[in-house]
Amino acid sequence: MLYAQLLAHIQVAIFPAPYSFHCLVGFFGAVPVIYFFLGLKRKKKILFVEKNNELYDFFNGKDESLTTWMQPFYYLWNVTMLCCAFVIIFGVVMHIKLKHFP
Repeated sequence: MLYAQLLAHIQVAIFPAPYSFHCLVGFFGAVPVIYFFLGLKRKKKILFVEKNNELYDFFNGKDESLTTWMQPFYYLWNVTMLCCAFVIIFGVVMHIKLKHFP
């Protein structure tokens, strides 16, 4: 239900570049798009969007429950990517250790 409402609001406006590309990338494009919407919500400067653009009024008058999930999702995605990077680096270090230092 919330997704359908959010989608209806999103389809009114056009994503600026590079966010128009990120929305097509899937899982790895989710965080830049969420970052874009969090910037709109906080009225912060967004790359390639002028400060007086009407996009900054996107969340005015919208239901707050549509965006409450965005910030936890953003931080959770960043933490999971750090954990994955740690596992990969640890695996590479272990591989080098076992191969070169028996």
